[in-house]
Amino acid sequence: MNAIIDVVPQAISLAAFARVRNPTIFSKAVSTVIGVNGEPGLDFVPASLECLNASLQTCCAELEQDFISTWTLLAAVLSTPTFSVDLTGVYTVVQEIEVEVADCCAQLTQDFQETWTMIDQLGSDQNVTLSILATFVGPCDPIFITTQTVITEPGVYCLGVSLNVPGGVPITINSDDVVLNTNGFSLSGSRGISIGNGFTNIHITGGGSIQNTTNEGIYVAPAATVVRIDHLYFNLCGGDAIRFDDQNQGCIVSNVALRQLGGAGVHAIAAKDMLIDSISVEDCVTLGTAVGVFLDSGPNNNVKVSNLFIANCTGDRFFGVHGFNADNCLVQNVVMLGCHSTNGDVQGVLFDLSNNVVFKDIFIDTLQTPVGQSNAIAFFDCANSEAVNCVVKNLNSQISTGFRLLRIQSGSDIRISNCFAKNVRGLFQAVGMNVEQVPEVLIEDCYIEAIDGSAVVSNSPATTVQRVLARELAYDGFFGTVGAPGMVVNECLSYGATLIGFEMNTGSFAVTNCIALQNGTNYSGSITNIYPIGSSTLAGYNISA
Repeated sequence: MNAIIDVVPQAISLAAFARVRNPTIFSKAVSTVIGVNGEPGLDFVPASLECLNASLQTCCAELEQDFISTWTLLAAVLSTPTFSVDLTGVYTVVQEIEVEVADCCAQLTQDFQETWTMIDQLGSDQNVTLSILATFVGPCDPIFITTQTVITEPGVYCLGVSLNVPGGVPITINSDDVVLNTNGFSLSGSRGISIGNGFTNIHITGGGSIQNTTNEGIYVAPAATVVRIDHLYFNLCGGDAIRFDDQNQGCIVSNVALRQLGGAGVHAIAAKDMLIDSISVEDCVTLGTAVGVFLDSGPNNNVKVSNLFIANCTGDRFFGVHGFNADNCLVQNVVMLGCHSTNGDVQGVLFDLSNNVVFKDIFIDTLQTPVGQSNAIAFFDCANSEAVNCVVKNLNSQISTGFRLLRIQSGSDIRISNCFAKNVRGLFQAVGMNVEQVPEVLIEDCYIEAIDGSAVVSNSPATTVQRVLARELAYDGFFGTVGAPGMVVNECLSYGATLIGFEMNTGSFAVTNCIALQNGTNYSGSITNIYPIGSSTLAGYNISA
């Protein structure tokens, strides 16, 4: 045992990476071999070897302790004359420990040998390695910008001062392969930054701010692609904070804060393969239409909007996220609080003329307008789309809807699942979930409470509602009109509807396994109440149509 441990210090100055199996150490090794200014460096080698040495000593020390404990046990047994025991098992354990020691040390010795092999290989290939890595490294020093600039050459540029260019654009990028580091400084002008038509591979970052612009904060011209904008702050932009003007592909906006805007936070026209992530939009007031994220005109395709926070925004009309002609899109992890319209509609997340859209994990609290409509989650003319795990509450307008599905020209096959609507108030109309001429809708596993109107209303064929709980309703719990043939309501509860718990005025329907409790009238419209409990207005359990 001691002989094995004594070998370890002799090897400390020889190994390079400790165990190559550890990717962190391997990565550190590669970076350190490059050294400063490309010079080789192996200063970390002794420290890495010490880690390996410590591991070896710990392993062997534990096994040695096993030996000591075992022989202590044997000594105790042998010193007791009156105690007789078969020691065959004990000796077997000792032999197994001895094998473990040999295996452990043999493995560690092999690690040393493999490490030496790697050192030799690195030594012989060092020049090749440096040459390969050099192909991945850009210019070592950035080009500093201290005045209004038009960038026409690839490179890394760094803002050296704050720039204010009244009526002009501080920085214009007319080149591919540009990195612009705002370096914590601010840009002001008619725009902060403008990217020219058709350029690609541009990255704008650096913790700076774009403020007090008369138009957009950052303008991305048509057909510019692979543009990344991150870690920036926008404030008091007269137009959109960030505008992708047409057919921009492969772009990313992330980790930006947007405040007091005159337009949209992120406005993209006919975008493709875009990610908008980790955005906050706050305290925006505009006389026109304000939008947190706007996917405009179309066709937009494969856009993901995630981790979006919108709060305290007001406009003549307001949308949290609005997608138009936007297919294959995901809107996820959105929080929207306290947004208002002063002269029109206020919408939470609404998509028009779109297919294969998913709304997921969305929380909306307080949408208000004195003169228009409020729709928290809405699909207009959409198909093959769904809203999952969404919560909406505290809507107040002339016509308020928690979840609205509307078909004007086309659209079908929508699913609402695991969603919650509460405190939906409307001067003229309020509905928790409203299906308007959209066939093949599934609403399941939802909870609806405190609605000034009805919980679920459908005038659409083949609507299925299952496992939905509705309570405290000013009108009906579940209402199917004459336009909803084939409507199915199954395993649902209506509690405390002022008018009717379940009302079907459509020609064909199925209401099964439902419970009505303390509604004005529990069942209406030829629904069979198989097991009435108490009076007709107290409760009833329905098991067949």
